[in-house]
Amino acid sequence: MNKTAIKKLCCEIKSMLKEQLYFNFNVKFVKCLINKEIIMEGQIIELEKKYWHGVENNDYETVKNLTLFPCIVAGKNGIQSISEADFKNMFDSGQTNKIKVLNIYDVKEELIAENAAVIGYRLDFEIVDHSPKEPIKCVCTSTWIKENSKWTCVMHTETELEKN
Repeated sequence: MNKTAIKKLCCEIKSMLKEQLYFNFNVKFVKCLINKEIIMEGQIIELEKKYWHGVENNDYETVKNLTLFPCIVAGKNGIQSISEADFKNMFDSGQTNKIKVLNIYDVKEELIAENAAVIGYRLDFEIVDHSPKEPIKCVCTSTWIKENSKWTCVMHTETELEKN
């Protein structure tokens, strides 16, 4: 083999090694992403359930700790940016109805960045006032961010569905 052939062979081997390293890096990167998705799957809906459980039980501390203030809330009463003080006043004054969550289902959640997730789901609940009523059915969405290893909700929407 002459010097030129050896040089060419060395370049080909070097190129193949780079491709192999690149392939190994990509496989590790994809595995890392998959593992993040697996860890993430179900985590946000569990936080939503914890939030609704706090609302059901009038547990202000739980609800407060899952919310980043000011929080944007949108629903049949419009769009509001709610401060922690306003939220506490609403919670304490009974402006929020006592509810019983019946079902959370048809959940769609996405990790959109390492520290941000969105979720949408259907929610069936009833107002607890001792009079028989049809359950209220709505769809909800929330945006969650992760700061200092803690997830908090920064935006929530609720849309009541029409009765069939």
